[in-house]
Amino acid sequence: EGRVGCGTYERDSVTGTLVPWSTAASSSLSSSSVGSYVAVMDQSEFTNDNLDSLTSSSSSGSLVGILVLNATTVTSTEQLVSLGLSPAPQNPQGEGTPSAEVSANSEYAWNANGDGLTNRNLYGIPTVLVTSDSVSNYLLQVATDQASQLQASSVPGDTEPSVVAEFNYYMGPEAMDSQTCLEWRDTDGTWAPKCDPLGGNSIWATAGSPELVQEQQDRRLEQGSSQKDIVIMATSMDATS
Repeated sequence: EGRVGCGTYERDSVTGTLVPWSTAASSSLSSSSVGSYVAVMDQSEFTNDNLDSLTSSSSSGSLVGILVLNATTVTSTEQLVSLGLSPAPQNPQGEGTPSAEVSANSEYAWNANGDGLTNRNLYGIPTVLVTSDSVSNYLLQVATDQASQLQASSVPGDTEPSVVAEFNYYMGPEAMDSQTCLEWRDTDGTWAPKCDPLGGNSIWATAGSPELVQEQQDRRLEQGSSQKDIVIMATSMDATS
């Protein structure tokens, strides 16, 4: 149900000053001094609660994009694993798929660390992941320095940070459908049909149940065959499937 990633409103690119997300969320920057800005945040900080704080702050200018930095820049791999962060809901039950009709105990939070980020609609706020350690460190330092300059400036507009981010990630209107995807044209006018992304919602399956296997074993015993042990194999899966 969510939409996170590419999502500018129009084909025209948007540009914003780099500032740390926490500075913008705390409303310590005036809208007149920062104008349009791009929030810079560590991957471990990219949570639903933090986005609530960021998007609800209206006094720090206009949020036009988010840069998510490689988590190893400010958070060790061990710390990240210990956090156990999950962007899926706490109790995903196949919402929007056939699985929703057969899910049992829909109130059980089997994904205890989930915060529902995947269900969030960030249309109009393009979001990208910066994977390079060196680039991530540079962007974090630049954003911090620029925020300090903006906070120290007593005259609105007196400081004009030079490092900005530009997003050109238009992926169609908010009400995207298959017809729009098939009629898609690139910026140069070339017809380039796209498919409507389905993600994990397009496939569902079952490999049978232990009860059915037990019934088969009972029949084998009645026929004189030897009993076989049941082996259950499990693997990780898309939490929204």
